[in-house]
Amino acid sequence: MAQNTISTAILIIAGVVAVAALINAMFPAVYGISGSVTSVSEASGDRMKTDFTIISEGLDPSVSSTLHVYVKNTGKLTITGANLVKTDVYFGSGSDLYKCKTGTALPSWQYEIQDGNGDQNWDPGETLDIAISTDDYDFRSDRQIVRLVVYNGVAAGKEFTL
Repeated sequence: MAQNTISTAILIIAGVVAVAALINAMFPAVYGISGSVTSVSEASGDRMKTDFTIISEGLDPSVSSTLHVYVKNTGKLTITGANLVKTDVYFGSGSDLYKCKTGTALPSWQYEIQDGNGDQNWDPGETLDIAISTDDYDFRSDRQIVRLVVYNGVAAGKEFTL
């Protein structure tokens, strides 16, 4: 009888040690997966709340090599000024697209928030005036394309002819 009790106790202790080892091995993996799922969920929610529409484009009457593109924030997400400068701006025709950078080296783009509340954030309902400057590009040729891609990968494009 005593042998059965000792054998049973040894098996129970071995089982508890095996379960503890399994938990110690599995917990970090489950915790890491949980963090990844949370991160992907937040990024997905961010993209789902982001939406904008290119509403108009036209040449600057004083500088014919500057195209103004007016973009309305139609989403539910405020895009901060720090994230707004991470926007990629493309223009061109057909398969010849050029990427602009913010700054002074041409081609470049700058922005101004129209009808805003005075802060540097692009809030829902506000319109962004993007000025694309080039040195010798002809925006008047047929079937021009402008495409914007904001920091989180949401994009909008429009084909136009001036």
